[in-house]
Amino acid sequence: MRVYENERSVVWADGESCPYGFEQTPEGFIRHTVELLFLMKPAVAANGSVWWNIMDTYNTRTPIRGNARERLDAMSEVPGSRKGWTEHGACRHSAGHMYLDDTELSSIPPRIAERASRIGYKLKSFITWRKHASPPEPGKSRVSRQAEYLLHLSIGRAPLFEKSAWQALSAKLGGPNTLYESAEKITDVWCLPTSTGKNGHGAEFALALAGRCIALTSRKGDLVLDPFVGAGTTAIAAVELERRCLGFDISEKYVDVAEKRLAAAVVGRQTTLDQDAASMPTTTRARVSASAPRAGAGDRVAGPKSKALTDDISAVDEVDTDVDLAASAG
Repeated sequence: MRVYENERSVVWADGESCPYGFEQTPEGFIRHTVELLFLMKPAVAANGSVWWNIMDTYNTRTPIRGNARERLDAMSEVPGSRKGWTEHGACRHSAGHMYLDDTELSSIPPRIAERASRIGYKLKSFITWRKHASPPEPGKSRVSRQAEYLLHLSIGRAPLFEKSAWQALSAKLGGPNTLYESAEKITDVWCLPTSTGKNGHGAEFALALAGRCIALTSRKGDLVLDPFVGAGTTAIAAVELERRCLGFDISEKYVDVAEKRLAAAVVGRQTTLDQDAASMPTTTRARVSASAPRAGAGDRVAGPKSKALTDDISAVDEVDTDVDLAASAG
């Protein structure tokens, strides 16, 4: 979890009041994650899927920083980057847990998966995202982490799942990484790059990750929901794959970034479509112009900040979504 400029406390069903991700115990974070999954269930289509991106964490005393750069600078002892415990805006403690020792791995992803099953989701896959790089870590008695995880959840026993759509994707949008992956069989180990972080978001994930999830479990014209839209990566992948997208975020700063990136992606896609149409024979071009809807900015870039990135949908519980794509960090 990262510190936002405008984070606010939420009163959860268990009685705790805190921003999501600021919980003091792994159990608190797990309970609140499962509460969010429960609240999203009515919005998931009967054949839809939920992809929940999660990393594990250690039960340790640590500050909650704004982004990964702050942590790297502090570890590298960049001048001015080190802060005292009381100087951080938010911290997490580790003392007093009923069984986890200090610095012990919390096993958060499988515990969320188990509880999601208890509330009615079908756990279809537990996927390891093998990232191309491992960030430096201070631990001297364990291996460094290079993996995150994705829970593939569904409402029905047989959600839409189209391997051929994944096979047709470019590497940029999550197609087979032929250096590490088979182009014929998609497994539960995904070898995809991390985001460059150039958009200023502290926990932005790669376009290839969002694109792969969307392509596998939705079709053109379907609706994709990202309740933590951040810098808009999911929305951009949806536009590239000709899906609609609904995104929410508590940060107006990130919504501004997402809207600008999304508007540029819509314009870029339309330019590509126009160029492709211009290079086609006249008869083919006529068919394309009659059948392919133009990607207008009004279809996907919307209104009030911290609400939606589409202007034709106003609330999550009013629609069925074909894909819920959520990113969360323990």
